[in-house]
Amino acid sequence: PETGARVRVTVEEGAGFGVATNRVTVLNHQGQEEVWPLMSKDAVGTRLIQTLTALLATPLKAGVT
Repeated sequence: PETGARVRVTVEEGAGFGVATNRVTVLNHQGQEEVWPLMSKDAVGTRLIQTLTALLATPLKAGVT
């Protein structure tokens, strides 16, 4: 079955390149938004892997694109 690993990750202005931290928003295939607090790039990477792993384990419902 197809899994729910379709996500969009955005980085807020003032975080990202040139600084040691990121503040991201994750939008999943169901349109649910999860805003993460300002955190280190390593912490973002770890949390992103955990989030994607959980989504990959979740089958998509029929009709979801």
